[in-house]
Amino acid sequence: MVAKRKLTRCLGIICCVLALFSLVQAREAVAGTVLKLAHAHSATESIIGPSATLFADQVKKYTNGSVEVQVFHSGQLGSDEREMTESVRLGVLDMAIVASAPVTAFSSSLTLVDLPFLFENHAHAIRVLDGPVGDKLKQDLEPKGIVILEFWSAGIRNVFTTGKPIQTPDDLKGMKIRVMPSPVYLDTFKALGALPVAMASSELYSALQMGVVEAGENDPASVMTWKWVEVIKNYSITQHAYCPMVVLINAKLFRSFPPDIQQAIQKAGKDGSAHQRPFVDGLWSRAMKRIEDKGVKINSVADINAFRAKSKPVYDKYDKELGTLVKQALDAGGKK
Repeated sequence: MVAKRKLTRCLGIICCVLALFSLVQAREAVAGTVLKLAHAHSATESIIGPSATLFADQVKKYTNGSVEVQVFHSGQLGSDEREMTESVRLGVLDMAIVASAPVTAFSSSLTLVDLPFLFENHAHAIRVLDGPVGDKLKQDLEPKGIVILEFWSAGIRNVFTTGKPIQTPDDLKGMKIRVMPSPVYLDTFKALGALPVAMASSELYSALQMGVVEAGENDPASVMTWKWVEVIKNYSITQHAYCPMVVLINAKLFRSFPPDIQQAIQKAGKDGSAHQRPFVDGLWSRAMKRIEDKGVKINSVADINAFRAKSKPVYDKYDKELGTLVKQALDAGGKK
């Protein structure tokens, strides 16, 4: 009996030693890790740039310098966000910050956040994305090889045109408008009577300039960052969608790190959110003034409900696929 207890104790000690040895090996493997993070926006006055830099700094701080994040901004590693997402999934690219819409190609539940007029305002969107609905969206994507660290903000999207303003759904009838390569965006503008054309943001300036399309839709800060303000005449406050940015990392890579390193990266992501969201709020206000200063007319929309009514078929199409997520998102509205 005594021999058996001694054997059990010895086995326990051996297991502890092996576990400690494995932990030391894991830490040595992590030391000196360099992660490449890509995004298509500028490094400074953009919705992503300053916060991506802060995120990288915080990762280095929280991992005591064992993990470094190198940020490649302004499309240095690509500006097609669908391709960037695929690169993260395959492990060709470690990390990316992209709009959520292109990521719907890998997880259908993410189409939720593309639904037109889903969110009342920025605060409503944050409540949804930081709550159980956001957790569900993250869980659904990870089996596809991608981890969403955080949902960052992009802005409430509005329609801009090279010609007439948009004040009623009828104004969109037959108009060629660039949208993100997302089924929901295509369906939304078809329902509103427009002729949507999917293309990358980087292609839109020349498409507007050459008359390939007559309109686009995006938040005010992006209108300035991508210089579309130079080739448009009207910016109409349709407030039809809120497309968050998602901070992505390859799932296999992320789960290969020891738990404390994973937690450090996640903590840095939350620091990024705490910086990025209020920064974007201020950026929207500054961008609206700059758009007007450039001679573009800002147009209010008197009856948003007319646009809502026209877009109802989009909800009907995706209702079964999204289950209770739509109701949960809508129920989170109307709170202070």
